[in-house]
Amino acid sequence: MFNYSYKQITFLVLLIVGFAFKTQAQYCTNDDRYTEVNIFALLEIDSTANAVYANALNRSSVMQELNIDVFYPGSTFDTATLRPFILMIHGGGFTIGQKEQMHYDCIQLARKGYVTASIEYRLGDASDTGVEILNRQYRAEQDARAAMRWVVDNAATYGIDTSWMFIGGYSAGSLISHGLIYTQQSEWDAITPLVSSTLGDIDTSGNNLTHGYDIKGLYNNCGSIYGLNVSVNEMVPTVAFHKEYDHLVDIDTSVVGGFGSNTMYNWLSNEGVCTELSIDTNYYLATPTSQHCPWVGVQGNNLRVNRTSCFFKSVFCSACNTALMLDSVSTNCSTFLSVEKENSSFLDFEVYPNPFVDQISFIGLSEGIPFQIRNGMGQIVRELKTGDNSKLNNLKPGIYFITITTDNGVRSKKLIKE
Repeated sequence: MFNYSYKQITFLVLLIVGFAFKTQAQYCTNDDRYTEVNIFALLEIDSTANAVYANALNRSSVMQELNIDVFYPGSTFDTATLRPFILMIHGGGFTIGQKEQMHYDCIQLARKGYVTASIEYRLGDASDTGVEILNRQYRAEQDARAAMRWVVDNAATYGIDTSWMFIGGYSAGSLISHGLIYTQQSEWDAITPLVSSTLGDIDTSGNNLTHGYDIKGLYNNCGSIYGLNVSVNEMVPTVAFHKEYDHLVDIDTSVVGGFGSNTMYNWLSNEGVCTELSIDTNYYLATPTSQHCPWVGVQGNNLRVNRTSCFFKSVFCSACNTALMLDSVSTNCSTFLSVEKENSSFLDFEVYPNPFVDQISFIGLSEGIPFQIRNGMGQIVRELKTGDNSKLNNLKPGIYFITITTDNGVRSKKLIKE
């Protein structure tokens, strides 16, 4: 048995807390990294194509080689030795789709400073019925878990900080991503009791790696989670996009037990877990050519990539807030997550106390000057005037930004609410 003094225990606790804060703070950078801004050119992004992350028996009992593509800022251009990681998974109803469909998203996120990857996974067949419909989702989830273990095993090669790993995708890819966060083996066994004995354990298929991983956030594009238990301690910050009139994956709760983006948004927000949902409210007829996911094309991809990058950075900065948007709202979090970027020759002021509990005061500003309080995504949460602090005591704890607009531009100060 080890005996520690009170001072030794206190030092160990402070050391652990300090290390965790340093790890988080190093990605809450005072520049455009991890925002909507592309800080690297296309030619500055390196990649590894078709690396084998697993081998597993497919639907036809044939051993299938599974490949992963990795994208990252080249070491010649990036001074960072560690970067957060995002795994992106394509959709296609578990029967079609290719990892290349996520390449654009991966490259654009890599240009913002992340390491990203896209995977292929075992697919089923459109003729599948009965338990085989569940089996194809189970196999896909096995493969994604094998890919995450492979990423941890190769973290040093790509400069990945395994303490900051995210996951996401569209449609089926989003279902798989939800599964890695919210599904346990026991839950799968309850849904289809023979699945583990038939297809193997969900966490050991495909390779012999045993690395664990902790997913810090989720990107959900027109996805859902099916018939599974979602406990509060499993919930992670989630940025989501969905059509209000999605005819394939219901935004709320489907008749087959799927819980859509709006349902998940309500669950997360009710439990105090920050989440952001952008809803495309345009009505689309249920035709074979109608789009399933919202805001398609390059413009739509850029919207989602930029919002996702900013949302994840707000997680780094402890400035993550819940927001519901009924439109394709663009983001410019570089303005508000990168503090003190403006020319300091005009409107120099200070805010105190900072951090604050319920009241703030200004140095260098007279009373009656309009100012805004914005969250980490640049969204206005309060509009006040100096001298009027009555609406600050009900702000949730977190990081905010005071902005004042003059003829010379916008002046911004970080504000911490305890």
